Amino acid sequence: MGNTESSVLGYDDHSEIVELIHGYCAAVDDLDIEALVDLFAPDGSMCFTSDERGTVTGHEALRRRIGKVLGSLEATSHHVSNIRLTRVDGDPDAATGITYLYAWHRFPGDRPDGYLWGRYHDRYVRGPAGWKIASRVLRIAGEQDFAMPWNPPDPPRRVIS
Repeated sequence: MGNTESSVLGYDDHSEIVELIHGYCAAVDDLDIEALVDLFAPDGSMCFTSDERGTVTGHEALRRRIGKVLGSLEATSHHVSNIRLTRVDGDPDAATGITYLYAWHRFPGDRPDGYLWGRYHDRYVRGPAGWKIASRVLRIAGEQDFAMPWNPPDPPRRVIS
C-alpha cells in the first residue's frame, strides 16, 4: 500500500469505507445476517479458513455460511482498529484495506468463550449502492478456545540493519 497521490482516498470515500467496516462489526454482533450480507457486493466473497470450505462467494452462499456461523453463537463482540485504506491506482471505484481485529465469541453450553486476533484483508468496490466489500480474507494471528484451520497471519516484515 503505497503513498502515491493517486493511491490516497479522499475524505468522503475513506469515511464511507470505515463506516462499511464498522457496519460489518455491528451486523455480526447483532447476529443480523441480512444486514451483513447487504454489505457485500453481489459477487462478493469471504475467506474464513484455509481448508476447502474456507471461501464463499455471492449473497446466497454468504447467507448460508455466515448464517451457520452466527447461529452457533450466543453473543459476539468485534473490535477493529488500525484501518489502512488505499485506492486502487487507476480505478476511482476500487480500494483495498487492512483492518486489525479483536473478537470475542460466546458459545452455548459449557464451551469456553472464543477469542480471535487477526486482520481483515479487503477489496472494496463502489457501485450504485455505494461502497461494498468485494472480498474479505480473514488472517488469524492468534486464537484462544477457537481452534479452526484459520488462514495464517501475514509473514512478519523484519528489517535488520
